[in-house]
Amino acid sequence: MVGEVNRVLGDLLNFLTDNLSLLGMLVSFAYVIGPSWMVFLEKRDKLSRLGVWLYALVVMPIMVMGLWALLLPDTYCNDPLQHSEFRMFYPLWLPLFPLLVHQHRSPEVQHPFLYGIMLLVFGLLVFALTFGYEVLHLTYQNIEGSGIVFSGARAWECAVKDADAYVTASRAMGGSVAGFGLLLLTTMAFGRRRAGMRVEDDNGDNRGEREGPGDADDTDGGRQSRPSRLSRWSRRRQRGNVGDDASEVDEPKRKKPMPKM
Repeated sequence: MVGEVNRVLGDLLNFLTDNLSLLGMLVSFAYVIGPSWMVFLEKRDKLSRLGVWLYALVVMPIMVMGLWALLLPDTYCNDPLQHSEFRMFYPLWLPLFPLLVHQHRSPEVQHPFLYGIMLLVFGLLVFALTFGYEVLHLTYQNIEGSGIVFSGARAWECAVKDADAYVTASRAMGGSVAGFGLLLLTTMAFGRRRAGMRVEDDNGDNRGEREGPGDADDTDGGRQSRPSRLSRWSRRRQRGNVGDDASEVDEPKRKKPMPKM
């Protein structure tokens, strides 16, 4: 049985490697639909643990390698992406928003750590492909006074760029990616903590409604609130005063006896 499964998986892997276009289409479809589909199934309690782990351990590494190949193209010149090239990757942010909102706002999340790892890895790669390249080109232009000259303008093959300025711009790009990763981790941790606090508040309110106002506990020692002796005595005295006043009002005035002559 195990040998048959290994043989089937090997044949499937060989087929996908021989048809890289089909593999790219499947991986792209999994990236676009995967996060939203997991959120959709989890909200309806139909998400299986096996599906999430398969997505994280099988599909996710393939997508990471694809994004990494786009980020660092292995070419003869190793030129960075041009503005017209890396700005085509901004729509890659859209599939991550449903999972990010679910991670931040949902009171209960089945796989918070797996979702956090997915968002962190995909977020770093997509940020480097989009805003990271914006930082690289802007930093290089601020240093040199002009942007990188790519092939077709003044260069015959490779882009014309100053080596020192390009190294500084690459470091600025790496710093921006690291800062975004730290910000993303902080916001995800804060979002989960806030969602947990909302759940505790809701549970406390529901418990208070079930117990009723008479069954509420004191904040001091957890004992039920009872009227003190002084308050009971004061209410008793007030009732007595009210009764005395009422008797005085209701009682007719007695006539004084006339003195005898």
